[in-house]
Amino acid sequence: MKNAIKMIPLIEILRPHQWYKNLLIFIPLIFSMNLRNIELYPVVLAGFILLCCISGVNYIINDIKDMEADKKHPEKGDRPLPSGRILKRQAMTYAIFLFIISISISFYLNTLFGASVLALFLTVLTYTIIS
Repeated sequence: MKNAIKMIPLIEILRPHQWYKNLLIFIPLIFSMNLRNIELYPVVLAGFILLCCISGVNYIINDIKDMEADKKHPEKGDRPLPSGRILKRQAMTYAIFLFIISISISFYLNTLFGASVLALFLTVLTYTIIS
């Protein structure tokens, strides 16, 4: 699976192998006893996709920040940015596009959800900048 993803650098840079963490968005369906309420699934699935996109934006920013160090790393050097399969300018444009789309749709779905997605982005961005 991971090798297949390497064929598409714009997907690979989003690190889909890390998306399992975003499955937590489905937990409220269980605890609210709404697991059988399939009317909620499209919104929750959209939320999952938006979380994957916004976390991908953070991964792109982190990869831009660490690009030079990653070039020297035996595993990280094979990522799209340090390997040159995606140019820095392309990655920045992609991140801006995904950020705008993800935040816009998140707020459209629900203001509190949008604020939560923005807070998640800012928290991880702060960590990336500090580390």
